[in-house]
Amino acid sequence: MTIQCLVAGAGAGKTKSLCDWICAEIGKGLDPARILAMTYTRKAAAELRTRVQAAVRVHGTADADRIELAYIGTVHSVAHAVIKKYALALGISPDLKVVEETIVEDMGRKILGQIDLGPILPIVYRLSIQPNNLSEIIYDLHSKRVGNRICDKRFRDQMKKSLEELLNLVSPDGFITVNNPHDLLMNAASNALEKANNKGCTTKTTVDGLSELRALIRDNSGCWRDFPKATRIKLGTKKGADGELNGLRNMASGVRKFQALADDLVNYYQIITDVTLEFGKAYSHHKSQWGVVDYTDLEVMLLELLEREELRESLASDFQLVAVDEFQDTNPIQLAIFRRLGDLAPVNRWTGDGNQSIYEFRGSDPVLMESVWRSQGALTPLTDNYRSQAGLVQIFNHIFPDSEGFTRQTPK
Repeated sequence: MTIQCLVAGAGAGKTKSLCDWICAEIGKGLDPARILAMTYTRKAAAELRTRVQAAVRVHGTADADRIELAYIGTVHSVAHAVIKKYALALGISPDLKVVEETIVEDMGRKILGQIDLGPILPIVYRLSIQPNNLSEIIYDLHSKRVGNRICDKRFRDQMKKSLEELLNLVSPDGFITVNNPHDLLMNAASNALEKANNKGCTTKTTVDGLSELRALIRDNSGCWRDFPKATRIKLGTKKGADGELNGLRNMASGVRKFQALADDLVNYYQIITDVTLEFGKAYSHHKSQWGVVDYTDLEVMLLELLEREELRESLASDFQLVAVDEFQDTNPIQLAIFRRLGDLAPVNRWTGDGNQSIYEFRGSDPVLMESVWRSQGALTPLTDNYRSQAGLVQIFNHIFPDSEGFTRQTPK
């Protein structure tokens, strides 16, 4: 597989460059209907389709109208179109309904509402995790598991390994049993308050610090965050008030070694693992009942389709050119899809800019782009900037050093 790697920052004219390149390939005899071009937002996809079609018609090739048959769109819209074409070979209905993300969120909340989260609520409270964020955490874990095709056993193993790494990071030397750690913290805080008050220090630092100390005792939240909060309280030093906090600080700073904290982390991981798998089964059943798929399903189904050796010849006849725009927003399963497509098509161009990644919350990682750049060797940079003022371009050149994901630009 040979890929033309194009590094292009904002305003570098990468869409025009892409259109010109496609037209040049058509001029060499490429069938416009066998073009597959993907990007990441509907707006960008619509612009890409419009500009490619316009450029092809301007060049006036005899079969320019066949550009209407090209696969040009978002990753998911292209996946949808290809899957529909091969639906019967996959054993599914061509009438494939895709649910929007807002509906997916509603479905997820409905399903999670039917799962008993009672056992985890006291734990997330002590760990200061907002209960409202649980659904997002669970769905994110589910999406990553499905998107990376991780089976239940492997998911449990990976979660267990992640927990072990976290516990080792929190306390490399292990944990010790301390009975009623929050009561001990409150007792240490009360003793420190009494002794510090007796120092008669009236500096602003002491007044503010004593106020924080009283609030800590008054709230007595029972959360683990109270321990590091206690270590950050400061009092004035002239009359020795701050020194009266040393006992509290020593006690609070030892929290990372408390077995009770480790127990909460262990229980959290175990429950969140179980709930994620339970959610996945219920979510899949719910989608099956309604006859719908989500965006992650589309990615998995397309990759499975591209891995079917008996369909390789047919798929290869569909695609002669593959273009990926905004490649920095690729997630692992999309990269696997692009690699499979790249093996099928003789002509490939992937364009990206590591400093414009906007979908990391969906699992994209600019490091994936950089790994591809390194594996391919030669990169083609677009160094001119046609959009921004000279001063802004110079600022960006100063902030971002040359790297595999960014190239210095010249204002035009």
